[in-house]
Parts: sequence; structure tokens; C-alpha cells
Amino acid sequence: MTSEQLASLAGVLLSLGFSYIPGVRQWFEARSGEVKQAIMGLSLVFTAMVIFLSACAGYYKGVACTESGFIGFLTILVSALVTNQGVYLITRKTG
Repeated sequence: MTSEQLASLAGVLLSLGFSYIPGVRQWFEARSGEVKQAIMGLSLVFTAMVIFLSACAGYYKGVACTESGFIGFLTILVSALVTNQGVYLITRKTG
């Protein structure tokens, strides 16, 4: 599994988790739009950082732990963001 695929999977799981896990959903829905965006954005940044740092620690080989590998970190983050928002738009409850 590539790092982008792993990040995309994490983005899907975060979106579905905040939308459907009882307790989490109620807590998340009680927040304002700006706070929701910040929580989701920070969750995705944290996810991308964990993937990148796990490569630096030698647990994952999907990204090089170098200066150019940091560009890979940004690619991971973009993959997670795009997938997360796509799943949110498809699965969100309206009304």
C-alpha cells in the first residue's frame, strides 16, 4: 500500500467516523463550522505526520525520510484532504 493510499484510507475513516460513530458524531455536530474544519484539518495533518514519521523511524517504507521526502509528506496530506472531503460530500446528511 502506498503512502497516498494509506492517507486516503485514513481520510475516509476519519470522515466516516466523525459522521457515524455514536458519541463522536454528536460531539462533532455540536461544534461550529470553523471548529469542525479545524478539527478535521488537524486530524488529517496528524495522520500525514504519523505516516511520515513512521517512515523516519523505519516502520514504514512508503516515504523517504529526507528533505525531498517532505514533499512526499505534502502529497500524503493532499491525498488525505481530497479523499476526506470527497467522502464527506457524498455521505453527509442534509436537512
